[in-house]
Amino acid sequence: MKKLFLMATMLLMFGAVNAQIAEVKQEGGYARIYNEEGRWTGNSIQLGYGDVVSGYNSKYIVVTEGLLTGRYARIYNEKGRWTGNSISLSSTSYVIRVSETAILIKEFGKTRYYNFVGRYTGHSTD
Repeated sequence: MKKLFLMATMLLMFGAVNAQIAEVKQEGGYARIYNEEGRWTGNSIQLGYGDVVSGYNSKYIVVTEGLLTGRYARIYNEKGRWTGNSISLSSTSYVIRVSETAILIKEFGKTRYYNFVGRYTGHSTD
């Protein structure tokens, strides 16, 4: 029984490693997610009019949405599913990049750091 449990744990860990995002490409109305072997994972995010992939890391994809209805940076997971978290953006703010630990947003003349729950971390740079 212990061997079976160990094998199942190893398979789950191996699957989690392979679930990492290596690249995200906007193709038509979708953001397609690719793995480290350059293969499409079969997962994608449907994009609305004016939506753009603002950045990604190995676990998350950030899409700026709402060109016509108010702007948000929505946070998606490696499967292309919305995490339920987003960051409200003013008309002059935008996502600079997505690092492994933070979403960097240019806002009020500063670069502000947000976590992947969509909360401002209290850190910023000029």
